[in-house]
Amino acid sequence: MNRILKPVFSSMVVLLVSTGSIADSFVVSATVQNTLSVAETTALSFGTIIALTADQTNDTSATVGALELQTDGSWIQTDGVAATGDGANAAGHVSKILNILGDETVGDLTVTGGAGATVTVTSSATADLSNAAEPVITLTSITTSPVNNGVLVLDAGGAGTILVGGKITAADDVAQYAATGTWSGSYDVSVAY
Repeated sequence: MNRILKPVFSSMVVLLVSTGSIADSFVVSATVQNTLSVAETTALSFGTIIALTADQTNDTSATVGALELQTDGSWIQTDGVAATGDGANAAGHVSKILNILGDETVGDLTVTGGAGATVTVTSSATADLSNAAEPVITLTSITTSPVNNGVLVLDAGGAGTILVGGKITAADDVAQYAATGTWSGSYDVSVAY
């Protein structure tokens, strides 16, 4: 009889172990990192320039000169077209902007956010650089790297860099830039997840 009971008992033990269950609760969490910031590391500067105006009021054939600082530090310089009309201040008036000292700096912005995050970069189109009563110099465009409406992937530390260049033009004005000094203005760059 002992022989018959042993196999039945062994089968019962196996049956009890295989049908048992255990339930427990575990913690779940998420860390939200929505903070995103942009700080200027190096200011955008066109350096020391010579600027001459164009008089499109008296002669609409005159076009303004432009100076463009690329994000790699190179220049594109475009002279204006000489005015030829009969206006009192028009004939022979050529608009130019020349960088003369090579002391320009490409803007450098530091972006801080979530590690490995992808952010979209957007920038403003225009701004006026002014100096008291003198004619303005117009910042006609901003060039960024990554490009406007492009994406920047932040590194494992949550940091990234935006380089900023731009294009300036002389004023459409009969007055010349008589003063020596600094013309300043501002531009906007924004980033978003």
